[in-house]
Amino acid sequence: MKTNSEIEQKLAQFAGCCRFVWNKALELVKYRLDHDRPVPWYNDLAGFLGLWKRSEEYGFLKEAHSQILQQTLKDLDKAIRSAFTKGNGIRFPKFKKKYVHDTFRYPQGVKVSGRRIYLPKIGWVRFFKSREIEGKIKQVTVKREYKHWFVSIVVEKEKTCVE
Repeated sequence: MKTNSEIEQKLAQFAGCCRFVWNKALELVKYRLDHDRPVPWYNDLAGFLGLWKRSEEYGFLKEAHSQILQQTLKDLDKAIRSAFTKGNGIRFPKFKKKYVHDTFRYPQGVKVSGRRIYLPKIGWVRFFKSREIEGKIKQVTVKREYKHWFVSIVVEKEKTCVE
Protein backbone atom coordinates (compact mmCIF):
# COMPACT_ATOMS: atom_id res chain seq x y z
CA MET A 1 0.00 0.00 0.00
CA LYS A 2 1.08 3.56 -0.57
CA THR A 3 0.80 5.11 2.87
CA ASN A 4 1.77 8.24 4.73
CA SER A 5 2.67 8.62 8.41
CA GLU A 6 -0.95 9.27 9.45
CA ILE A 7 -2.25 6.14 7.72
CA GLU A 8 0.65 4.03 8.99
CA GLN A 9 -0.08 5.19 12.53
CA LYS A 10 -3.72 4.08 12.21
CA LEU A 11 -2.72 0.74 10.65
CA ALA A 12 -0.26 0.10 13.49
CA GLN A 13 -2.86 1.18 16.06
CA PHE A 14 -5.48 -1.21 14.63
CA ALA A 15 -2.96 -4.08 14.51
CA GLY A 16 -1.99 -3.28 18.11
CA CYS A 17 -5.63 -3.30 19.23
CA CYS A 18 -6.12 -6.70 17.60
CA ARG A 19 -2.98 -8.04 19.26
CA PHE A 20 -4.17 -6.67 22.62
CA VAL A 21 -7.60 -8.31 22.23
CA TRP A 22 -6.00 -11.64 21.24
CA ASN A 23 -3.64 -11.57 24.23
CA LYS A 24 -6.28 -10.39 26.70
CA ALA A 25 -8.76 -13.05 25.57
CA LEU A 26 -6.08 -15.76 25.55
CA GLU A 27 -5.06 -14.75 29.07
CA LEU A 28 -8.68 -15.15 30.16
CA VAL A 29 -8.97 -18.57 28.49
CA LYS A 30 -5.73 -19.79 30.11
CA TYR A 31 -6.84 -18.53 33.52
CA ARG A 32 -10.14 -20.40 33.19
CA LEU A 33 -8.37 -23.59 32.10
CA ASP A 34 -5.82 -23.36 34.94
CA HIS A 35 -8.67 -23.04 37.45
CA ASP A 36 -10.79 -25.88 36.00
CA ARG A 37 -13.50 -23.53 34.79
CA PRO A 38 -15.33 -23.70 31.44
CA VAL A 39 -13.53 -22.23 28.46
CA PRO A 40 -15.13 -19.02 27.18
CA TRP A 41 -15.92 -19.38 23.47
CA TYR A 42 -16.48 -16.66 20.88
CA ASN A 43 -19.85 -15.38 22.15
CA ASP A 44 -18.51 -15.11 25.70
CA LEU A 45 -15.34 -13.39 24.52
CA ALA A 46 -17.36 -10.96 22.38
CA GLY A 47 -19.26 -10.01 25.55
CA PHE A 48 -15.96 -9.33 27.30
CA LEU A 49 -14.87 -7.23 24.30
CA GLY A 50 -17.90 -5.02 24.83
CA LEU A 51 -17.00 -4.62 28.51
CA TRP A 52 -13.37 -3.83 27.69
CA LYS A 53 -14.41 -1.16 25.17
CA ARG A 54 -16.68 0.50 27.74
CA SER A 55 -14.05 0.47 30.48
CA GLU A 56 -11.86 3.47 31.18
CA GLU A 57 -8.70 1.37 31.13
CA TYR A 58 -9.28 -0.25 27.72
CA GLY A 59 -11.42 2.44 26.11
CA PHE A 60 -8.77 2.89 23.40
CA LEU A 61 -10.28 -0.20 21.74
CA LYS A 62 -13.21 1.98 20.61
CA GLU A 63 -10.92 3.69 18.12
CA ALA A 64 -10.44 0.46 16.13
CA HIS A 65 -13.17 -0.84 13.85
CA SER A 66 -15.30 -3.29 15.83
CA GLN A 67 -15.32 -5.93 13.09
CA ILE A 68 -11.54 -6.36 13.05
CA LEU A 69 -11.60 -6.97 16.81
CA GLN A 70 -14.43 -9.47 16.41
CA GLN A 71 -12.50 -11.25 13.65
CA THR A 72 -9.54 -11.53 16.03
CA LEU A 73 -11.77 -13.24 18.60
CA LYS A 74 -13.15 -15.58 15.92
CA ASP A 75 -9.59 -16.50 14.92
CA LEU A 76 -8.69 -17.20 18.54
CA ASP A 77 -11.84 -19.27 19.02
CA LYS A 78 -10.95 -21.34 15.95
CA ALA A 79 -7.35 -21.79 17.15
CA ILE A 80 -8.50 -22.98 20.60
CA ARG A 81 -11.05 -25.40 19.14
CA SER A 82 -8.40 -26.78 16.77
CA ALA A 83 -5.98 -27.27 19.67
CA PHE A 84 -8.58 -29.36 21.50
CA THR A 85 -9.17 -31.59 18.47
CA LYS A 86 -7.07 -34.72 18.94
CA GLY A 87 -4.77 -35.96 16.25
CA ASN A 88 -4.47 -32.82 14.15
CA GLY A 89 -1.08 -31.77 15.55
CA ILE A 90 -2.17 -28.19 16.23
CA ARG A 91 -0.81 -26.70 19.44
CA PHE A 92 -2.54 -24.32 21.81
CA PRO A 93 -2.41 -20.67 20.67
CA LYS A 94 0.38 -18.42 21.89
CA PHE A 95 0.49 -14.80 22.92
CA LYS A 96 1.26 -12.37 20.09
CA LYS A 97 4.33 -10.16 20.20
CA LYS A 98 4.56 -6.55 19.11
CA TYR A 99 5.64 -6.03 15.47
CA VAL A 100 5.44 -9.76 14.73
CA HIS A 101 2.63 -10.76 12.38
CA ASP A 102 0.88 -7.39 12.61
CA THR A 103 -2.34 -8.11 10.77
CA PHE A 104 -6.08 -7.54 10.86
CA ARG A 105 -9.01 -8.52 8.70
CA TYR A 106 -12.16 -6.75 7.53
CA PRO A 107 -15.10 -9.06 6.73
CA GLN A 108 -17.07 -6.27 5.03
CA GLY A 109 -17.32 -2.52 4.48
CA VAL A 110 -14.33 -2.33 2.15
CA LYS A 111 -14.57 -0.68 -1.28
CA VAL A 112 -12.15 -0.58 -4.19
CA SER A 113 -12.04 2.19 -6.77
CA GLY A 114 -9.24 1.97 -9.31
CA ARG A 115 -6.00 1.75 -7.36
CA ARG A 116 -7.54 2.94 -4.10
CA ILE A 117 -9.11 0.90 -1.32
CA TYR A 118 -11.45 2.19 1.37
CA LEU A 119 -10.72 0.71 4.81
CA PRO A 120 -13.35 1.56 7.44
CA LYS A 121 -12.13 4.01 10.11
CA ILE A 122 -8.95 4.57 8.09
CA GLY A 123 -10.20 5.95 4.79
CA TRP A 124 -9.05 5.73 1.19
CA VAL A 125 -5.54 4.33 0.69
CA ARG A 126 -3.69 3.91 -2.59
CA PHE A 127 -2.35 0.43 -3.29
CA PHE A 128 -0.51 -1.52 -5.95
CA LYS A 129 -3.04 -3.65 -7.78
CA SER A 130 -1.39 -6.76 -9.23
CA ARG A 131 -4.54 -7.82 -11.10
CA GLU A 132 -8.10 -6.74 -11.68
CA ILE A 133 -10.51 -7.53 -8.88
CA GLU A 134 -13.30 -9.65 -10.32
CA GLY A 135 -16.21 -10.73 -8.17
CA LYS A 136 -17.65 -9.70 -4.83
CA ILE A 137 -15.17 -8.74 -2.10
CA LYS A 138 -15.61 -11.17 0.80
CA GLN A 139 -12.79 -10.06 3.10
CA VAL A 140 -9.67 -7.95 3.15
CA THR A 141 -6.54 -8.64 5.18
CA VAL A 142 -4.08 -5.87 6.02
CA LYS A 143 -0.62 -7.05 7.01
CA ARG A 144 2.73 -5.51 7.88
CA GLU A 145 5.89 -7.19 6.66
CA TYR A 146 9.00 -5.40 7.84
CA LYS A 147 8.33 -1.70 7.19
CA HIS A 148 5.68 -2.14 4.51
CA TRP A 149 1.92 -2.68 4.68
CA PHE A 150 0.17 -5.03 2.26
CA VAL A 151 -3.46 -5.68 1.50
CA SER A 152 -4.89 -8.95 0.20
CA ILE A 153 -8.42 -9.19 -1.08
CA VAL A 154 -10.51 -12.37 -1.12
CA VAL A 155 -13.35 -12.35 -3.63
CA GLU A 156 -16.24 -14.61 -4.47
CA LYS A 157 -16.56 -15.17 -8.17
CA GLU A 158 -19.08 -17.17 -10.12
CA LYS A 159 -17.46 -20.13 -11.80
CA THR A 160 -17.92 -20.24 -15.55
CA CYS A 161 -18.02 -23.58 -17.32
CA VAL A 162 -16.42 -24.01 -20.71
CA GLU A 163 -17.96 -26.67 -22.92
